[in-house]
Amino acid sequence: MMSTILTIIIMGMLLQGVMAVIDSVLDTVNVNSMLKSIPVVGSNLNLIWAYLFVVISNVNDGGGVFGYGASTEILQMGRFGA
Repeated sequence: MMSTILTIIIMGMLLQGVMAVIDSVLDTVNVNSMLKSIPVVGSNLNLIWAYLFVVISNVNDGGGVFGYGASTEILQMGRFGA
């Protein structure tokens, strides 16, 4: 239980860093304002980025893409960057 909570907290902190970089890059190339002007996408842009972040980073190694649970592998950093 505690490892799941700790994994969620660490992934939240990583997501904040990733979101800051994504927003900065999109502002630099002037795409951020265009994306935020789309009615459905603009209001849910952070949710879309968070979903893509979780799918790409494979946080849940054991349960597949849509499985439930959190892997403690991200805390051990055993396969970090692989």
